[in-house]
Amino acid sequence: FVEFIVLLKDQFAHAAGDIRPYVLLLIAACMGLELTRKTYRVLILGENAFVLYGTFFLRSAFLIEAILDFPALVTTAYDFAGRVGVLAGGAGLTFASFQDPGAILNQGLLIGDIMLGPARDQFSVLSPLVGVALFLSWVVFMVSFGVMAITIFIAQVHLIVAVPLLILLFPFALCGWTAWM
Repeated sequence: FVEFIVLLKDQFAHAAGDIRPYVLLLIAACMGLELTRKTYRVLILGENAFVLYGTFFLRSAFLIEAILDFPALVTTAYDFAGRVGVLAGGAGLTFASFQDPGAILNQGLLIGDIMLGPARDQFSVLSPLVGVALFLSWVVFMVSFGVMAITIFIAQVHLIVAVPLLILLFPFALCGWTAWM
C-alpha cells in the first residue's frame, strides 16, 4: 500500500504547479464573462451595482487567494485530518502507521489474536454458542479493521489524484451559472 501511495505522490507531485498557469487564464476568462453578465444585469435589468460587484469581487479575491495558497491549504488539511485520526486511534498509533493501511491491518490482526484466543477456548461441548458468538465478534472486528484500512487507502488515492485536478474547478466558482460545480 505504501509503495503504491508513494508512487502516486511522485507522479502527481508537480501537477498543481503545471496546471496553475492555465488556471489563471481560466480565471481571467471566467471573471471577464461574469463581469459582462453583471454589467448587463446592472444596465439592462437595473439591479444594484454595489451588491453585485461587491459580492463578485469578494468571492473572486477569496478564490484567487485559495488558488495561490492551494498546496499549503491541502497540506494543512491533510496533516490536520491525519493528526485527528492518530489522536482518535490512541497512543500506540503514529502518523506514519496511520497513513499505511497495511499497518492498520497488522494492528487489527494483533488485537484480533487477543480476541480469538477466548473464542477458541469456548468451543467445547458445554458452550458452543458462546464460542460461536465470540468468533462472530472477531469476524466483525476484523472486517471493520479491513474496511477502515481500505477507506484510508482510497481517501489517500483520492487526495493524490483528485486534488490537483480540483484546482481546475475553482475558476468556475466565479461564474454564476457554473458556481454549483
